[in-house]
Amino acid sequence: SYSLPALAELDLSNNFITDRGLDNLFATDWPPQLRRLSLGGNPITDVGAIMLAERWPTGDEDRLESLSIPDTPIGARGRRALRGRFGDRVATG
Repeated sequence: SYSLPALAELDLSNNFITDRGLDNLFATDWPPQLRRLSLGGNPITDVGAIMLAERWPTGDEDRLESLSIPDTPIGARGRRALRGRFGDRVATG
């Protein structure tokens, strides 16, 4: 696991991050630290969106204030999962 203890904002926009790349994100200890995550312009699909919704930390470990994920091929199913999990904290575009 990779440790960056002061990491609070992560902008991975337009970096060809795929659903598998999101899986790799969960192999780090970053998600509980993040307050802002930007993933726009990446080829993330409904699979990745649902993964974010299901695997993101919960309770006190969920410090996320803003998830920006515009300009992706995420469809209605993935957007529903993101809205259901993150509510107004998510911007899908």
